[in-house]
Amino acid sequence: MNNRREFINAIAIGGVAAQTGLAAPQDASGKKIRMAVVGGGFGSSFHWHEHPRCAVTAVTDLYAVRRTKLRDAYRCDSVYDSLEDMLKKRNDLDAIAIFSDAPSHVKHVKMCMEHGLHVVSAVPSCMSLEEAEQLRARSELQAQSQQVAAELRAQYVLAQQTSELLKIHREGLSPQSRSEFQAALAAYQSNKQDFQALLAAFVDVLRFDQEYWQNVAEYETAIARLEQMTGLSLR
Repeated sequence: MNNRREFINAIAIGGVAAQTGLAAPQDASGKKIRMAVVGGGFGSSFHWHEHPRCAVTAVTDLYAVRRTKLRDAYRCDSVYDSLEDMLKKRNDLDAIAIFSDAPSHVKHVKMCMEHGLHVVSAVPSCMSLEEAEQLRARSELQAQSQQVAAELRAQYVLAQQTSELLKIHREGLSPQSRSEFQAALAAYQSNKQDFQALLAAFVDVLRFDQEYWQNVAEYETAIARLEQMTGLSLR
């Protein structure tokens, strides 16, 4: 790592992950998309499960024979009698492919979006301009909700990270740097250490103080933003 601050940040991020259960930031390129497929007619003819970053983890159809067809096609044992039942029981999905009957597409797409899921829909995705407008409005609302959720998570992680950094400074780095400066000062006064070493110790104190107050500012900003977004008092 390039400097002490990067090292401290790495420690804090790991500590936040351990204490809060939130995963430390990682490269998202290895994440698998957990997908469900609705409709065992046309829906069983795709190859989502063969992509290295996609796993079909649930399938559903109203008809038993089609559920079996989906289970066999995607080698998926999590089979549900209806989309409603699947959405009620599964909260670990990322996306759903809709291949139900065409008149049900809008209803099913909206149901999935209301659960915060990405949706792939067979065509036609809607049967009228009014339905198209409903999907557009729902899609915009979902995008806004996801944006707000992402910012809330980012601010929460920042608040947790900077809180941990402040604790590290208060309980370790700042007292240690001041102790080292006092030791260097005593050594300098007794002619056991030169002025350059004393100056270096003093600069360390200043640097840690600057980092501490920078973290205070970042923490307070994150808390203020969370309060603004949620309407809650967090102090």
